[in-house]
Amino acid sequence: MGTTRSEASLPAETILFIRLGAIGDVVRTLPALDLLARTRPHASIDWLVEERSASLLEDHPQIRNVLGFRRRELASLGSSLRLFAAAALLREQLERLRAANYHAVVDFQGSLKSAWLASRTGSARRFGPARGHGREASHLFYTDPINPGPGRMSRVERNLRFLAAAGLVATGPPSPPPRAMLPLTAADRDWAAGVLASLAPAPRPRVLLYPGTSERQAYKRWPADRYGRVAGRLADAGVQVLIAGGPGEEGMVEAACAASSSPPARVPLASLRQLAAILERIDLFVGGDTGPMHLAWAAGSRVLALLGATDPVINAPYDPDHRGHRVLYHGPEERPYRVTGAPARAWMEAITVDEVEAACRALVGAGR
Repeated sequence: MGTTRSEASLPAETILFIRLGAIGDVVRTLPALDLLARTRPHASIDWLVEERSASLLEDHPQIRNVLGFRRRELASLGSSLRLFAAAALLREQLERLRAANYHAVVDFQGSLKSAWLASRTGSARRFGPARGHGREASHLFYTDPINPGPGRMSRVERNLRFLAAAGLVATGPPSPPPRAMLPLTAADRDWAAGVLASLAPAPRPRVLLYPGTSERQAYKRWPADRYGRVAGRLADAGVQVLIAGGPGEEGMVEAACAASSSPPARVPLASLRQLAAILERIDLFVGGDTGPMHLAWAAGSRVLALLGATDPVINAPYDPDHRGHRVLYHGPEERPYRVTGAPARAWMEAITVDEVEAACRALVGAGR
C-alpha cells in the first residue's frame, strides 16, 4: 500500500496535475480536478499537458495555469538533429516548472516521462502510482507512491480514489459527484447551434456517429460500412443522423456515408471545443473507445460505446448521473486491459448492425 496522509498534512497553496497526452485520459481526469478544487477551494491548481489536449483545459475556471509540454516541437527538433535548440526548449520548460515552487505534484499518468517531469519540479511532495500501478519504473521518482486500490475499475474512479489515498481529499463517495467540466465559450456554443440548425433542424432525436480512430489505434474501430448501414436504418425510423471525424479520419467518414442508404449529415471538421459544443446538443453518441467518446459523456450526451479492444470495466462512459449510457461488448469477461490485432478485430466485429440499431432506437425512443 502506498503512502496515505491526513488531508490537513499538506499546505496545498499550489498543486500541479500531470496528465499529458491522450484526449480521453485528460477528460477522465477532469472529475478529479473538480473534486480537489471543491475540497481545497483556496488551492491554486496548474496542469501540465501536451499540445493536442491543451485546448480542453485553457480558460478552465478551476485551473490557474495550463502548462503546455511541447512534445511535438521537441520531437521535431530532435528528428532534424537540431539538438541544441531542443535542449534549450526543454531547459526553458523545466525551469518554468521548477520556478513555480509547487507544494505538491500529482502525476495521474504514471509513465517514465511524466514521473521524470514531476521530479524536475523539485517539489517535496510528488504523488504518483505505486509499483504495479504505473509503467516503466515510474514509482521510483515519487516521494509518495500511491496505491489507488485493487482490481479493475473505471479510470475516472481510479483517479478519484488516487486523490483519496493520497490524503488530498476525504475518503468515501464524494457528494455531489464530481463533474468533468468543459470550459466552452459562447462562441463555441454559437458555432454548434448554427451547424445543427443547418444539418439537423427538426425537433427529432439527433444521433451522432463517430467511426474514426487514429491509425495507431485502428484495433478500436467498428467497421465503417456498418456505421453506414445503421445510419440508413435510423434515418428510416425518423432519426436525424450526423457523422463526424477528426483529421486523418476522413476516409472512415467517406466509407460510412458510401455504405448508407440515407447518408448522414457530415459535421464539418472542428476544434475539440467545437466538437464538445456539438456533443452538448445531441441525444446520442455512437462510437468506440476514443477521446470523442469520453468527451461526449463529459458534454452531457448519452453514449452507446462499442468496445472490444479495451476493457469495458475500465473504459465504459462514467455515469454518476445515471444517464443510461450503454456498452456493447462481446469479448471475454476476464481479459487483458488492451488487446490488439486479430482478437481485437474479432471482438469488435462480433457487434452486429442489428444490435447497434436496436440499442440506438431504445436510447433515443426512435419509432415509438
